[in-house]
Amino acid sequence: MKLSLLFFNNKASVLLTLSMLWVFFGFKIGVIPINGSLEHGVRLDDIVLILLFSFLIIKKVDLMIIHPEIKYYFYFVIFSLASFLINFALGNVDLGGVLYVVRLIEYMIFFYIGRYLTNSELIDKFLIFYLLYLLFIMLAQKFLLLNIGVSFDNRPGGNLGGPWESAMVGSFLVFYFLSKKHYLFTLLALIVVLMAASRIMVFAVFVVIFYNYFWKSNKIVSIVGLLSMILLIGISDIEVLSRFLLLFQTDIFGLFDNYLEEIKALEMTREGYFYNAYEVLNINAMSDDGDASTLIRVFRWLYLVMITFNSNIAILIGSGPSFASLAVDGYYVRVFTETGLIGLGFFIWFLSKIYRYFYSYCKFMSYYLIVLIITALFLDDFVAFKPMMFLWLFLGVAAQKNNLSFKKFEIEQLGEKKK
Repeated sequence: MKLSLLFFNNKASVLLTLSMLWVFFGFKIGVIPINGSLEHGVRLDDIVLILLFSFLIIKKVDLMIIHPEIKYYFYFVIFSLASFLINFALGNVDLGGVLYVVRLIEYMIFFYIGRYLTNSELIDKFLIFYLLYLLFIMLAQKFLLLNIGVSFDNRPGGNLGGPWESAMVGSFLVFYFLSKKHYLFTLLALIVVLMAASRIMVFAVFVVIFYNYFWKSNKIVSIVGLLSMILLIGISDIEVLSRFLLLFQTDIFGLFDNYLEEIKALEMTREGYFYNAYEVLNINAMSDDGDASTLIRVFRWLYLVMITFNSNIAILIGSGPSFASLAVDGYYVRVFTETGLIGLGFFIWFLSKIYRYFYSYCKFMSYYLIVLIITALFLDDFVAFKPMMFLWLFLGVAAQKNNLSFKKFEIEQLGEKKK
């Protein structure tokens, strides 16, 4: 069996397939630092994606396919680029910030790759292998048998950028295998989500499962399903239950009041934000009792929103991609801070369009998208590499399977309105 059968159906080279294998199974590796930081710089994934893009052009793949989701996402990307250029000219962001826009474009490469995923049986086998690989890496990290990858506070991250990303990928695998009725692999994917111990991800996955697979059945099934999910969390003994309990030890409303007064006295600049939100706050949060991740999130969100409201221009177009740096842990706050109300509007418009498409033509992906939409309140979902890879890859799969163009999609929507 040729490797190229899986991704490209013999229409592209084995080198392209090997590149995709690295994208799936490789680790997050920085190769070219920017401003002295590998974390902020060019990653090996970026280089591999440039290679993929080059080969798509060589193979004369039509990169100008008119497709509804790409159209609306392009609006958001183009506005993000405009915001970057304006804010670069104003001195709000440095040149390295263009990488944040480039990566938004990179994700769309997977849409075109996904259009070649025509063999569903091979996709099944490949994702089963990837699930087992991810679970093996996470178990090895959990029990300190493997010192590679990003783990945090005894929460394994697998071959992804951290435990939060492994939880996102685990949620995708949960809904994929549920749609195929592969219940054993669904359970293994749930274990991935639980091991990552991301509270909002566990909450979102279980709510979406409960509503779509139990609530719509009958009351007995709903009760049994709910009790089973609670039991699974309770007996897991892998950090997530203790992290849920820790959340209740934090006075969220009190935090808002205290931080509001504290931030008012701080410098409303990017440099001031970096110093106070990363260096000072991280030290204080780790030394205080309570939920450190909640302390850090609330402070960063309030600080960024207050900086944004300090400028009328920033309210409309933001302070530029990369202004909020790597970890905001709240994607909507990031989008508002970096692209303003206009950029946030474009992004929400895109989400509404892509959800309608998935709900109509690829139901399990609509469940995954709902999870991402919920968890983006507390995580930077839509700039996480592998979670976005799956989103765009299977958007391409759905588009190829249903062979829809933008015009056909629009005609169908107009027909619905007339009814």
